[in-house]
Amino acid sequence: MESQNKIHFLKGSKYISNINRCDACSLAMGNLFTPCRSEGLGQTVIFITECPSQSESNNKTAFTNKANTFLKNIVKDNGIFDDCFFTQLVRCKPFLNNVPYPKEILKCQPYLIEELKHYKPLIIVTVGLTVYNSVVGDNASYISSVVNKPVVIKRHIDQFDVSHLPGKNTIIIPIHQPGYIIKSGKIEEYNKSFKIINNFYRLLINTNHP
Repeated sequence: MESQNKIHFLKGSKYISNINRCDACSLAMGNLFTPCRSEGLGQTVIFITECPSQSESNNKTAFTNKANTFLKNIVKDNGIFDDCFFTQLVRCKPFLNNVPYPKEILKCQPYLIEELKHYKPLIIVTVGLTVYNSVVGDNASYISSVVNKPVVIKRHIDQFDVSHLPGKNTIIIPIHQPGYIIKSGKIEEYNKSFKIINNFYRLLINTNHP
């Protein structure tokens, strides 16, 4: 079956190369060699979050804490949940630092690249500033300067070779972290974000699969 640019070809399946053991850096050793897993039913939209929370790391279950559950519920409310995949920039909770160090991101990068090659998403949603800078190769100082501003993906982005993706039709959409939305109460920011995501979703689905 030709999978290039096909929607739903993995719908309802689990990614066969999810990480079970890893010794790429000290985080995996500290997390008992069990990085948190990615999850999803579809692959048209991929959400990339920063790293597991402490509770998720303890339970070895990603996307189950309050903030990520909030994000997933918003995705469900927008009717695109079954065509989304959720993954992370770094699969293990950093020991002391809240934000992953560049060397930790670099060690985990091959897993994210493998997933992007496998799923060939039409939309990549970067959740938070660290994820945006790491994926796009930018050095933005504040998420407010890039949030909700779609980026048309290029054939090669500084840190990621994206030549396997459907070229100019792949869009990166930066959004706030769900924890920020919860604490600030600025749900209107997510309303803006998901209006953009939904508009591109409908456009790209119709363009690639008329």
